[in-house]
Formats: sequence, structure tokens, C-alpha cells
Amino acid sequence: MPSREYSLLLVDDDPAAIRIMSRMLSDYPAQRFATSGEDALRMAHETTPDLILLDVDMPGMSGFEICMALKEDAGLSHVPIIFVTGMDEPGVELAALECGGSDFIAKPLDPEQLAARVAAQLHTRDVRPATAEAGDPPRMLIVDDDITAIHVLRHAIEDMGEFHFATSGEEALRLTRSLLPDLIFLDLHMPDMNGFAVCASLKANTAFTHIPVVFVTRFADPQSEMLALELGAAEFVSKPFTPAVLRTRVRNLLSLKRRTDAGQQLAASRWKLIDDAQLARIVALAPDAVLSSDASGTVVLANAAACALFDAATLTGRPAAELLGDAWAQPEAGPGGTTRCTLPPREGAPIEVDLWVWRSTAADAPFTTFVLRTAPALKATQG
Repeated sequence: MPSREYSLLLVDDDPAAIRIMSRMLSDYPAQRFATSGEDALRMAHETTPDLILLDVDMPGMSGFEICMALKEDAGLSHVPIIFVTGMDEPGVELAALECGGSDFIAKPLDPEQLAARVAAQLHTRDVRPATAEAGDPPRMLIVDDDITAIHVLRHAIEDMGEFHFATSGEEALRLTRSLLPDLIFLDLHMPDMNGFAVCASLKANTAFTHIPVVFVTRFADPQSEMLALELGAAEFVSKPFTPAVLRTRVRNLLSLKRRTDAGQQLAASRWKLIDDAQLARIVALAPDAVLSSDASGTVVLANAAACALFDAATLTGRPAAELLGDAWAQPEAGPGGTTRCTLPPREGAPIEVDLWVWRSTAADAPFTTFVLRTAPALKATQG
């Protein structure tokens, strides 16, 4: 969803602070402003925002009271709230998270940090509350090359789930494949494969994109935080951390993960209700490029996104190998698996894509379907 289509509600009794936030978030032009709790609640009821940025210290209703009122409203409880305040104490941050806040940012604001935190929260805006039955304890993977740091983190949250450990990026990826953890704690600075590269690899695999990644690191600069969030991390926590604040953030992330899993299970069951005509329309309008070829390698189906990717009015009738190059020979992906490939260069630089391949048979005729997503620029650098 383009940033200009998101609706933000900025709440602060200081008009100057609102103007500063508004300028920093100029990529989101659909903004509304409130300088009191009463106005904020009225405006949220009139038109539900996608995200609320909320000050703590305001006359009349405090930010905590506004947040609790929003969370008690069934129609607004799903809206993420980022507390933005000059009250930079662990107790204030803990109270903000415990009353329902999704994130906490201390003033003075860094423009890149604010934009990254807003983008990260909007990424999960469509998650709705769902009832999840109590089951096995959540599995958590702690990744750090410092054994002492692993013990400190484990001690802070030792009663919150089942723990597994990795001291390198490669070991973390291997354990993620076998364990499918509910949450991953990730250090930034590790030998061989740093935390950025591990996170990028996890988020490139559709089987792992829904797993929350929490960076826990001594690198507290805004640039590192911004890159971590851009790569798909859910949280960025600086060492040394406050255990109570970390526990609250972990509890909120695990709750969100349970709701996400429940929503995915519900969506999967509803696929059975979609008939072929509806499915064809969904494929035609899908944001990812989809094309299928027959036994001779000729493209017989291509959606609008595929035509846009290859800059062509139509692709049917063309050789798939000519379009895909080496990607044409990729084996069928396993469940949720993708492969990073480079398409043959046309005008300009070659295009990197994440590729998913599926081979099937319809009416005794073999078909191969390719789903291509333009790969994000890999910004992982040594931490």
C-alpha cells in the first residue's frame, strides 16, 4: 500500500511538536491533528486512522488515558499507537507499552528513526484480534556470539517460553529452518555473518517472514536501527536493556504473532470457498508477477504485474526461457521456499527477483508457474 494512502493521527498539545512530526512524515500526506484527548478520540471515531502518534504529558486526558480508551473500543483497539514524548524514563516507556502502546520514541526526534518506526508499525496494521487457544509455550531463538549476553537475555525472560541458542548467523538460519521459532532475538555484530545479513536472509524466505525479529545490540545509533527496521525487524532494543520493558515488548510481539497465525489459518480455510473465476481475477490483480508456461516452454498465462516487470503489453506466446534466463531452470521450491535470481538484462541494470517455482499438471498437460517478486536492495553491511 503506498504511503500516501495511509491515514495518520498526530496527537500533542504542542502545535509546534505536531508541525515537526508532520514535516518528518511528509511521505504520509493523509494526516490529521489533535491537541487534546477529547479531540483525538472524536476524530478516531469519525474516521479510523491507520496509526496514531501520541504524546504522554497533556492537560486533561493524559496519553495513557487516551490509549486505554482506544484499546477498550472494539472498533479502534487494533490501531497501532506510537508514544512520542519527551519523558524518557524506563518507567514511562514500560507504562506506555503496558497500557497498549505498540512503540515508544523519546524526543528530540530523529527524522529517519521516526519514519522507520512508523513504517514498521504500518506493516502490521491489518492484523486484527483473534482468539488463540493456549498451546505449547512459544519457542524463542537467541542469536549472539557472546555467551554471557545470551545468559543475561535468557535470565530476563526465562519464564516466557522455550529457548534455543545460536552463536553464529549460519547456525541461526539452520535452527530457524528446523524449529520455526515464534520469535528471534538477534545481535548485530557477529563474526562472518552479521545480524543485518541474517535478518535479510530470514525475510527473503516466505516461510519465515511472519516471525518477529528483535535486534538486541549495543549499537544504538539511528542508522543501525533504521536499517534493521527496513530489513523487516519488529523491534530494536539497545544494550543494556531494562528487563521489565523488554518483557513487555516480547509479550506484545508474541500476542501479535498468535493473532497473525490465527488469521493466516482462517484465510487458508477460506480459500476453499473461492471459485475458479474469482481465483483467476485474484491472480490477474496480484502485486507479484505470475506467469505460466506449457510443456514447450511457451508462456500461456501472465498477469498485469508480470507484463509490467518485463515492460511488455503481453507475454503470452513468448518463450519463458528467453524472459527468465537462468531462472527458467530453477527447481521447484519447497514449502514456502524462494530462490534469489537475476533476470536477463534489458535496458538498464539486471533485475534481481525472489523466485518461486511450481510445476503441476492440468488436463494431463504439464505446466510450470513462476511467481517473481522484485528483490529489495540488500543493504546488509558488516556491523
